[in-house]
Amino acid sequence: MGTMGTHFPTKLSTLLGNGRYRDAIEACTKQLHREESEIVYAGRAEAYFNLKDYDRALADFQSANAVATDTSTDNLERIGVVNWLARREYTAAGTWLDLVLACDRGKIDYADAAGGVEPGCLLWFAAVRLEFKELLIPARRLLEKKVAAKGSGCCHIDNWPGPIAMFLLGMLDEPQLREKIIEVPIARERELCQAEFYVAVKALQDGDPVKAKLAFRKAAALHDASIENEYDLAQRESRRRAPIARCV
Repeated sequence: MGTMGTHFPTKLSTLLGNGRYRDAIEACTKQLHREESEIVYAGRAEAYFNLKDYDRALADFQSANAVATDTSTDNLERIGVVNWLARREYTAAGTWLDLVLACDRGKIDYADAAGGVEPGCLLWFAAVRLEFKELLIPARRLLEKKVAAKGSGCCHIDNWPGPIAMFLLGMLDEPQLREKIIEVPIARERELCQAEFYVAVKALQDGDPVKAKLAFRKAAALHDASIENEYDLAQRESRRRAPIARCV
């Protein structure tokens, strides 16, 4: 499941949580025949995604984004994840780049609790994994902008996943990042999954593929974090066999 999972109606959330993906697809399809809805399109997309029907998942996430009344990062983040798992990595990177540029220009209404660092973190991952260092420039610019702005209340950089942005920028080391993880069950596993994923990304960037592989596997094993984008990405990255060269 993706980051929108906690916002689904109870019945749909239950079907997805219990792995009844075909029942979820049927329920969403019936609802969509009555009325188009961003949340229902996204719910059906998650069901298709879990069945590894990436083309249908992609189509539904695109429809969800098209009918949305407000702009948020959720659907475009998931579109990138779907393309990545479908082995269309450069298309995924392009989606995350577009989202980073939209965030940088203030065109996104709703983002994460740190003010919108998640797109920059995902683009950072793509830049490192694809050895496409030019993508690090907009990713770094967005993260630096969010850190400098600091924000307030529900959109403060100290809120998760803000510490990940500071970690990627070298403002926090690995132990300091881990200290920022909340101790509340389930929420802890979700944050730990994301932390392990970006520890892996930083290890790749630093030329340590052994450490990266171990951290990706740790992220992939945290099943309580299954609504996070990084959990899905870690499933693939933890299984890659090809060696990964250093990305400077």
